[in-house]
Amino acid sequence: MLNELSRLSEGLKAAGIRTVSWHQFFKPCPKYRTYYLFVSEAGVIEGVTRIVDPSDVTAVRKYEIANGLSFPAFNVLPVASVQSDATLAIVKRIEVLVNSTSPNPDELADLLDLLLRESEPLWTEFETSRLRTCLLDIPRSLSRQIGDAPPVFSAWNSMVKASAQLAERIDDIPDMLTSVFLSMACREPRVALEFLGDALATTAPEGKAKRVAYVLEMANRLSYDRPANHPEVRAWVNQRLMSTGSTDLGPSGTAVDAFGATYSTADDNARLPAARLPILGNVILRAMSDESPCQRRYGRAKSASFPVGSGVRQDLKDALEWIGAEERRGQTWQDISDVSGGKAGLLFAYPETMPNVSVESAGLFAGAVSGEQDATFSAVAERVVDSLKVVVNDRPDAEVAIFVLVKIDTARTKVLMSRHLQAEALMDSAREWRDGCRSIPPIFLRMYDRKNGKRLQVGVPFPTEVARMLKTDWNANCSRSIVARSESICDAFDLFVGDEDTAREAAVKALGLITSKGVWPLLELGHVDHLDKNAAGPILKDREIVSLMPAVLGLCLSKLGIERGDYMHSTAFLVGKLLALADLLHREYCLDVRKGSIPTQLVGNALMPTALENPQQAVARLSERLYVYKSWVDKSYSSKEPSEKYALARWAVKHMGLVSRQLSEQGLGTRTSEADRAQMLLGYLSREVRSEKDAPVIESEDSREEVV
Repeated sequence: MLNELSRLSEGLKAAGIRTVSWHQFFKPCPKYRTYYLFVSEAGVIEGVTRIVDPSDVTAVRKYEIANGLSFPAFNVLPVASVQSDATLAIVKRIEVLVNSTSPNPDELADLLDLLLRESEPLWTEFETSRLRTCLLDIPRSLSRQIGDAPPVFSAWNSMVKASAQLAERIDDIPDMLTSVFLSMACREPRVALEFLGDALATTAPEGKAKRVAYVLEMANRLSYDRPANHPEVRAWVNQRLMSTGSTDLGPSGTAVDAFGATYSTADDNARLPAARLPILGNVILRAMSDESPCQRRYGRAKSASFPVGSGVRQDLKDALEWIGAEERRGQTWQDISDVSGGKAGLLFAYPETMPNVSVESAGLFAGAVSGEQDATFSAVAERVVDSLKVVVNDRPDAEVAIFVLVKIDTARTKVLMSRHLQAEALMDSAREWRDGCRSIPPIFLRMYDRKNGKRLQVGVPFPTEVARMLKTDWNANCSRSIVARSESICDAFDLFVGDEDTAREAAVKALGLITSKGVWPLLELGHVDHLDKNAAGPILKDREIVSLMPAVLGLCLSKLGIERGDYMHSTAFLVGKLLALADLLHREYCLDVRKGSIPTQLVGNALMPTALENPQQAVARLSERLYVYKSWVDKSYSSKEPSEKYALARWAVKHMGLVSRQLSEQGLGTRTSEADRAQMLLGYLSREVRSEKDAPVIESEDSREEVV
């Protein structure tokens, strides 16, 4: 990842983009429930206000030297935990009283006092000590580094002093918060009850209490030129931290780092900084523990194993945070947590030499996020190709960098995949992907969009949607289970942008998984169509992904050099088509002879699992079952009833005869490959366009289609 970030950093500089450099310990606040805590110069809490907008929360910065030890923002547990029925009853009484038209302040104060006394305290000695460190020790340490703020930012100096005063009165903080709640209850009852649960008395299960974040601010902030948390004040704090540099790291010399820059060897004693990214949180650029003896085999461990100067480190951190900025979602990054092996994951994709060009690179791989533009793969691909043409015209050798980061645990992040593609090659891959997904016969889906109610069409999936298919195991009832196959994202990308041999290998693997683990929803798609009814049951929970599965079969066959014009005449496809026709004949027979009593499974659908393994055996069993239905059709020619009643059955028998003759010429095997099974499934799903004289139109309550 460091090499990719180094090239990105150089590209940003060449494009004239100035990234914002934030000190590694001056971090954005996470998206907790966060409140401004307004304190007086005497260290008294006079009020709170919740920061509702998540972007406003992350805009606040805190100096954090260790997890949970920070200033001016910090997080603490609620004062008490409500667990017993008696205390829960008190909470209910408080809620009723607060929501009344004129709550009695004295009664409310008594109830709250009783609640806190009877509940389990969460502010243990450890929690109080931790809070004192945030209020006293951290700001003192920070002040020694950055000094006093200039007069225009004097609110910062006042806040540091007020924080020290508040630390002296730390045991009184619960009472101060109680007073704030009582004041809020009269003015903003709903907000007051939220604050009660967040800060004073949580009803979360035992051991599950969530911390609440506070940001210190001066109560008389409007009397200052700039409040203590004003963006300009934050910029000044950051500038001072950056200018003071690192603390003494020991003896120093100079050397050349891994990127060819001169650096101080004292930097080897410092850890590489962590970048703050959406979804993943803090991501350490590189870490190698020296606790394992094997890491010391070359006499260098930790940061010294890959020397990088402090200036370059900062550039790498800035570059990663630039491409991971929230406003670039869908452009340079996208969340792929659902396909990264059960872990939080991000995909990054961007033109490496011209990062300033707006390209939906990440959206091409993982889907678009904009609600204003068409979010289908074909539409996104068209926009990306148009943008990359601009890049290629300026830089014919332009490359697109792609890498995936996955959070292994709280402290470790893994590079799951890293690739570089010629921009021209990526454009070709997008076109081939689209055309391959469209290389399928007509398929009619009996499922409807859950939002607009329109019938779903077989669309073109994004690579991450293919990865989602590859990590899903389906049961016979079309319910599913997710398997943590982190390699599925790599397989999907091999299918998308791999070279010819790599793509073929990925296609075989993908077909193996889909035609075994994913066969049931595909069979259900064809079966409900042949039954002339809409899909129902568990399959509808995943209708968006299921509707894309036929396209992936066509894509994989295309990667294997098997196009629609060829495989629609193959033995495997014809077997699937024969069983689909058998379904139609069986249904028509039941509508007439059994007076509309149709079984839950038609004959062709019942034989498809056998056909996927042994086509010869399936066709032999079909011939045994068809005698009754064929005899019924033969007798229909002497019937005095209107011929239209039997037209579809006669059409099915006619085409079964045509297919049977083709199969007799080609021969049937007893084994199938992955590609054979895919072609057979597409044959079973396909609808053959026919003329009006060939058979009447099938009419249903849903549609009037001239296809079968």
